[in-house]
Amino acid sequence: MQFELNEPFKLAIESQDSKNLRLVVLAGDEEAVCHQTNGKTLKKFLAEPDTTLFKGRLQLHKMNDHMTVLVKEQVVGHILVVDFEAVLDKF
Repeated sequence: MQFELNEPFKLAIESQDSKNLRLVVLAGDEEAVCHQTNGKTLKKFLAEPDTTLFKGRLQLHKMNDHMTVLVKEQVVGHILVVDFEAVLDKF
């Protein structure tokens, strides 16, 4: 599943195995950054009102009902939390 971010970026969520997910930010058709995590960590992140997930090149910042995707400290897009949760529930 992919989320459209600011042009040319997209956020893809891929299943690694039964527990782990891979979040990939694509710039066009090329992988810009990725981070492997598990669904439990993502659900805990989504349950908090204002929080940050990951400290590397890919960061997710959640504020109330939306989250901001950063790549190398640059904002590349925003996603509604309800949309992200709906996709996460499919894994």
